[in-house]
Formats: sequence, C-alpha cells, structure tokens
Amino acid sequence: MTRRAALAAVLALTCAAGCAPLPAPREVEQLQLIQTLGYDCLGGRVRVSVSSGREPDGGVSQLTAEGGSITEAIRRLQDYSPREELFFAHVRFAAVGEDAAGAGLGPLLDYFERNTQTPLDLPLFVVRGAEAEALVAAAPDPAYEVTALLASLQRDAERMGTEHCFTVLEIARRLSRSGSALCAAVRPVPSGDHVPSAPEGALSVLPAGYAVLRDGALAGYLDEDAALGADLILGLAGQACTVLPLDGGRVTVQLRASRSETVRGPDGGTLVRIRCRAGVVESDGAGSLTGASLGALAEALAGRLAACAAAALEAETRLDTDFLELGRTAGEGPSSVPPHWRAEVTAVIERSYDLADSARVDGREDRDG
Repeated sequence: MTRRAALAAVLALTCAAGCAPLPAPREVEQLQLIQTLGYDCLGGRVRVSVSSGREPDGGVSQLTAEGGSITEAIRRLQDYSPREELFFAHVRFAAVGEDAAGAGLGPLLDYFERNTQTPLDLPLFVVRGAEAEALVAAAPDPAYEVTALLASLQRDAERMGTEHCFTVLEIARRLSRSGSALCAAVRPVPSGDHVPSAPEGALSVLPAGYAVLRDGALAGYLDEDAALGADLILGLAGQACTVLPLDGGRVTVQLRASRSETVRGPDGGTLVRIRCRAGVVESDGAGSLTGASLGALAEALAGRLAACAAAALEAETRLDTDFLELGRTAGEGPSSVPPHWRAEVTAVIERSYDLADSARVDGREDRDG
C-alpha cells in the first residue's frame, strides 16, 4: 500500500469512528513562544506572568493576567496576546513568588503534572522577598529579559556550587516520598552601579540560597553557608570557592571534588562523612606555600566546610523537616533529623603552583621546576 493510500485509509477510519477531525495546523508566525512562567497568589486568585525570551527580531513579549486558577489566568493571557496561540512546549524556567510559595506549591505542581504541553524537567525558582511578576515581566530592555538571566545564573550557580537548580520533577518526587524538598531561591536586584551600561530600571538575578519546602509550602530559607553544607551532604557541591586566612595573608581555594556517605559513628549515632579535594587558585600575602602550610590550609578548609554542613543539619532540626532525606538514606524512613546526627569533613589540598618558588610542594615538582 502506498503512503497516500494508507493516509486515506486512516482518515476514512477516523471519520467512520465519529472522531473529531484532525487539529488544524498552526503557522509558526501564529504561535507565541513562552520560555519563562511566573506564578503569584493574590488572596483567592492567581497571577500568571510569562516571557517569550529574546525573539528573532531582537524584541521580547511579556504578558501578565489574573484568574481563579492557573488555567483561567493563561486563557486570559491569550486574550492579550497579539498572536493566535501561546505555546508552552518549550518553557525553560518557572518562578514562584514568595507569598505564593508560602501558600503552597500544590496548584503549580499539579498544573505542570497534568498539562501535556509543559515539560517537567525545567528548573523551578522561589523569588525571595518579591513576587514572580517583578522578575518575569519587568525587563525594560531585551538584553535583561528573565530567561537569559536565569540561564546564566543556572550555568554559573551549578558550576560554582552556589546552588543546585532543582527541577519541577525533582521537587515533586522529593515532596511525594519525603514531604520536603529544596528549591533554588533567587533575588532580583537593581543592576545599578554594578552594570553601568544597563538601562534604568534593569534587574539582575542573584542566587539566594535554598527555599525549604515542607508539605509543599515554604518553611524557610538556607543562606549561603547552610546551602553549601546541603550541597556537600547531597553530593551537589561544584567548584565552590572559599577564602581562608593563612600566615597573615589570604588564600582562595576551590573545590575540585567532594563526596559524602552516611555511616554509624563510634558513639552509636549517625555520621555524615564528607571528603573533599581542593586546589589553591589565589594567594594574597601568604608567602610560598609549603607542604606544612598546605596541611594547615586543608585543616582550615575542613573546619569551614564542617561548619557549613552543621548549619544545614541545624536547619533540618529548626525547620522540623528532613529536606536532605538523611532518614531515608540511613533506612530510618522520612523524619526530621534528631540531635545525634553530625557531620565530619576531611579535606586535601592536592597541589599548588607558586611562580616565586620552584621547590617541591606537597611531593610534586612545581611546573617551572
């Protein structure tokens, strides 16, 4: 049977079965591509804000509308759209305002899970201290459109280990099995003097630690130190940098690798054991780095990271939710972390290149030696 005959047969069967006709095709010019979606709560109503990302002509389309539900708000967005149909199949990011996160993410997660057009593997951000609309629909210039800003933040944050951008699917799964989850938090700030070339009113988007979700609602935040501790425990720390004092100067070290495991401690408690490798990337006034000074630096780094891990464990107890899923990892089931949990960190500074000294450092020759 030829392809034309096969297609005719399928159409005949469709009509005979009483099915609806095939959907009319849409021209690309009739579609309004949406790349970022924002969600806010206003009492008993919701506000949805969307941004197209930078379009081929260099412009950007941003819309916002309210409704009794997300679906109704999106239908009202369509009323204001200059194009025939809003197209959500390529949404890259979603953002939820702080008040909406406090009320609970149930409606937003339910919408994404039921909608056949929107993907689930897109990062979700909580906008700390602001509404999502302020982030999604406030760009005065296409160069500062939210999609590009969030894409840049995601690349930098995950490479440098400042935060992991959990997806809608990851968050929904963690909430389902443990009742809690972490969600990357961001803070919109005026570009101001940091970007002299930016137009007036332009915003930059900065990482703001983690939002902690308990039973689907915002329970609190992890700031920079606790967020790094959470990343270390979860095995998500990237190339995070930290500045440490040494011999009257300062040394900047960068993580190269880290891993963690949960074991029973000698006292019968549960121990989160973290091992890290790092390297020196900058030294200011600390002199030449010898084997002894590198050992001291490793101890200082281990102490710094142990304090971060302890801050994450303390937040679990304070917020009464096991967002690190340590109880599940240890086979104890979902629970808040009791006081007998503790963290132990060991660190190794593997090597250092010092242009002023070609001596052997930590058992290896300097590159000029």
